[in-house]
Amino acid sequence: MTKKLTMLSMAVAGLVAAAGSGANAALVTMSLSDINQPILGLAGVANSQVVGLNGVDTFIVNNNGVVTTYANAHLVISPNNWFITSASVNDSNNNNIADPGESITGIIGNGTFTIVNPGGVLVTGAFQGAGLSSSINSAAATIDTSNINGLTLVPGPQLVANGITGLFNPESLGLNIDGIVPGVTFTPDAVQILPPGSGIITGTVNNFGVGQAVPPGGSIVLRAELVPEPASLGLLGTAALGLLARRRRA
Repeated sequence: MTKKLTMLSMAVAGLVAAAGSGANAALVTMSLSDINQPILGLAGVANSQVVGLNGVDTFIVNNNGVVTTYANAHLVISPNNWFITSASVNDSNNNNIADPGESITGIIGNGTFTIVNPGGVLVTGAFQGAGLSSSINSAAATIDTSNINGLTLVPGPQLVANGITGLFNPESLGLNIDGIVPGVTFTPDAVQILPPGSGIITGTVNNFGVGQAVPPGGSIVLRAELVPEPASLGLLGTAALGLLARRRRA
């Protein structure tokens, strides 16, 4: 009897796993590219913030090969979050100077955001931590996070209206920024956390994107999986009950 119950538990677990992956789960890729004038200000010091990204572009949702587009969309970063809490430069030549081309890594705290268009909210999201990557004097930077960092994504009314009622396993948020003039710069801390010659220079990323005649552009990509439809969950329950009945008859 114990063996039968164990086999039943394994079979039901397999059905539950199948509901969250494989044939019953669809990968959804959501992207907003070639953002027009998105960056109003990206501040690199603690207790300052990304004050907003706004553009007018097309938001594309690829639901397992079925593509839906939403015109005039833009990304909005909620106020008072996305703080860059720390940053450092990889001092590749160990000269204790942040030289052009040396890589910059930053840590961003909690963040919330929405993607909207004139029809309303498309997606809301949040994360508990993200990373900033760039290099000294670079015209580009990236911000990325994943479900490891508490990333959550919730479909807005427009996606729900198109059949996307829920998202789970949000894999990643990637924000690519380009066209930064004159480039990303860095101010070292007066007192370094690590000793000189350690190969790491701590400091702050200076504000960029603020006051540019043509603010930088970029793109954002979100990846997640669909929550199984209620009908699929019903079939899962029916399959489990049928399996249980067969085990009892056996």
